[in-house]
Amino acid sequence: MKLEWEDLRLLEAIERTGKVAAAARELGLSLSTLYRRVGLLESSVGHVCLLRGAQAAR
Repeated sequence: MKLEWEDLRLLEAIERTGKVAAAARELGLSLSTLYRRVGLLESSVGHVCLLRGAQAAR
């Protein structure tokens, strides 16, 4: 998978809002779509980009 600017925009929205649901809402995506795309991004770069937690994503 080729890294796209749109993928980085997902991470930026999650970081700025502090919540995956808020980022998904802002970007007009479903939660499952956002998580799938972040998972694909993580696989392509071979690194965990999103620390998932009960309260917020980091």
